[in-house]
Parts: sequence; structure tokens; C-alpha cells
Amino acid sequence: MNPDYAEGESFENLTLSDDTVSGGEFVDCLFRNCSFESLMLLRCSFRECRFEGCTISQVKTRNSELKFCEFEDCTVLGLNWALLKPEGPFGEPIEKMKSCRIRYGSFTGMNLRKFDFAQSALTHCTFADCDLSESDLRSCDLSDTEFFRCDLRKADLRHAGGFIIDVNNNRLRGARFTYPEVLDLLDGLGIRIE
Repeated sequence: MNPDYAEGESFENLTLSDDTVSGGEFVDCLFRNCSFESLMLLRCSFRECRFEGCTISQVKTRNSELKFCEFEDCTVLGLNWALLKPEGPFGEPIEKMKSCRIRYGSFTGMNLRKFDFAQSALTHCTFADCDLSESDLRSCDLSDTEFFRCDLRKADLRHAGGFIIDVNNNRLRGARFTYPEVLDLLDGLGIRIE
């Protein structure tokens, strides 16, 4: 898969591993049941593409971007999402995410305001300097996922568990939690509950 330009095309059951994809531009394409493992993306652009049932593992990027892409029922391992931010002030890599399993993901400086992470598992991830205000993280598995200097005001974390949120370095006014998960917020205060 090394087309210079593809628009409105579908790629199904495509498997790429230990390879380099260079200079491709994909617009409004569908990737269904594809597997991308140990790839290097060089100067690639994915705009308004949809990924369904895909496995994306240990993909490295250089001068590549995602813009307004959707992910559904995907497994993504070890991806630094911030390195895929598009050029310019508008647009984020992810437009929508549903029922995904994200592990060891890094999200830095991203605008995820009002983002819906519906039914996703975001485990062993790091969110740093992100705007997650009014985001929906209800019932998400956030095991060992750390939030550092994030804006979580009015975010909905009801029934979400396993998160690491230091109340001293995140903005939490109006955020919603459920018991007993809310007790995890006390860990950062260094107090003991008996």
C-alpha cells in the first residue's frame, strides 16, 4: 500500500508489518479489519478516514498527520497521538472513538473538549496538558491511565475506574464521579482512609 493519493477508497483485510509507508495521502477512506504492526509512516496524511475493527500496534510516525479520523472497535497499542496532530490551528487527529481498546497511548496537548470515548478502554495511557472539559469517559476502563495538568472540568467519569488523577495539578470543577471510584482522587493528597 503505497499510493500517492487515495480518496473514497476502501481497504479491507489489509495486513502490513515491519514496513515503511511513505508519502501517501488518504482522504475519506475506509480501513476495515486491517492490521498495521511495527510500521513507519513517513510524510503520510489521513484526513476524514474511518478505521473499523483494525489493529494498530507499535506504529512510528515522522511528519505524518491524522485529521478528523474515526475509530470504531479498534485495538491501538503504543501510539503517540500527539505526533499525528495536523498542521495549523484547526483539527485534531481523532473525530470519534467508539468501543476501542487503547493501550500505552500518549495524548499530549490535544483538544478533546466534549469528546465521547464511548465504551472504550484506555489503559496504561497518559493524558498531559489536554483539554478534556465536558468529555464523556463514562464506564471507561482507565486502568493505570494518568491525567497530568488536564482540564477535566465538567467531564463525566461516572463508573470509570482505575484512573490516576492528582487533584493538585488537574482542573476538576464540575467533574462527575461515582462512589467508590471517586476515592481514587484521594491518593494524590497523601491521606489515609481507614
